[in-house]
Amino acid sequence: PCALLDCAVPWEQLVPGFGSSPRARVPARPPSVAIEKQAQQLVRAQRWQAAIEAYRALYASSPATPAQGEQLERAMMAAAHAGDQLQAIQLTCQLLAMEPRHPHAARNLAVLISQIGDSQGALVFADLHRQHHPRSAAAWNTYGQVLHALDRDKEAQAAFEQAIALDPANADAHTNLAGLYHLVADLDRAFLHGATGVTLQPERLVLWLDHLIHLQRVCAFDRLAAVPWWPLLQRQDPELVSPADQQQVRRLIERWGDHKAAQAAATALPPPPPLPADPGAVLDVGFVSADLRDHSVARFLWPLFDPQGGLDRRRFRLHAYSTRAAEDPWRQRFREAACRFHDVETLSPRALAQRIRADGVHVLFDLTGFTHGSRTASFAWKPAPVQVAWLGFPGTTGLPQMDHLFLDRHLAPADPSLIREQPLLSAGSSICFDGLEEVLAKLVADVRPE
Repeated sequence: PCALLDCAVPWEQLVPGFGSSPRARVPARPPSVAIEKQAQQLVRAQRWQAAIEAYRALYASSPATPAQGEQLERAMMAAAHAGDQLQAIQLTCQLLAMEPRHPHAARNLAVLISQIGDSQGALVFADLHRQHHPRSAAAWNTYGQVLHALDRDKEAQAAFEQAIALDPANADAHTNLAGLYHLVADLDRAFLHGATGVTLQPERLVLWLDHLIHLQRVCAFDRLAAVPWWPLLQRQDPELVSPADQQQVRRLIERWGDHKAAQAAATALPPPPPLPADPGAVLDVGFVSADLRDHSVARFLWPLFDPQGGLDRRRFRLHAYSTRAAEDPWRQRFREAACRFHDVETLSPRALAQRIRADGVHVLFDLTGFTHGSRTASFAWKPAPVQVAWLGFPGTTGLPQMDHLFLDRHLAPADPSLIREQPLLSAGSSICFDGLEEVLAKLVADVRPE
């Protein structure tokens, strides 16, 4: 869904060097080093409310001026634009400590911490902002976005509808509501709200891309034929590119990959250790996925983890990194079968790369690609000496740090230049499946008379 940060200061008046450095200039603060350090540690530990309270104690002895508040807001926007989410969050916590009813701070904090995967924490601040600003359509829209991230779609729908009731010209709320209707196949309403969004703000390219999907779903092919797809995609911000196919999109994906590589280079990690020289050494193999749950990817992956016939545990230690929380029997199976199972849904891309590096993973697989719950950006920090894209998204990642794309002759493109990685082609199928008995049992149950 659409999520934008708010700032009372025009972008062109932000701090000097805005967007050119991963670290924004931070305004002067009261000289209590111990409290400052404690607050920073609380932010790193994702204890947001405790961090705000620590900063509040920092300002208690030396109240801040309005000019300091404006400077904090500028620095926060600069850090967010430069991709330094932790710095942006830290500055927003300071701003909330300084001004608990700041017109943008609680909403911005909700957006920022939802971007690093802490949707439950984001809900606290989205709700706080909604309570402080009950007549704000933006507040209700953000509240709906966070509810949707938590799979509370009925409540999210009500929030988006309230945003539209308060401001019928709120394009973001219309587009987000269209997305919810799209998910439940209510295509007419999805089309109606998507069309309203792009009519209200035709210059917003991300709204167009969502609406193009709705046009496709309602088979409005005459209208689709009149839309200049590629010029729209080429003008997209690298963060918003939606990959599809062929050379033009490959260039778009590589643009995203180069963008992420530049962000990673600005906050680089030490190079990964080399692979073991001893060919008989045990290899640590990691799998990053949002789908270690009741999902097709889990079924395709399970034959490798299966203790009865999977990979030889005398030669391989299997690490599973789950980027989406969803407790079910399949997740439990992977938790029990993996040598180490990591819940990483709240980690930022860089923090996840640090975790993988600390675990000493030799070969790392990205099983999600450009699908929901993706952490493909973490691979830009090169946390493992060998990195492979596989399974969940059978196309190029666009990252120069991704070494291989695991394919077979059925999935490999006819034009090898369509992928940036070195292809690994299996002689047979590059995917395996376990669970046919479960599928057959479900089919039988579905057709059995009552």
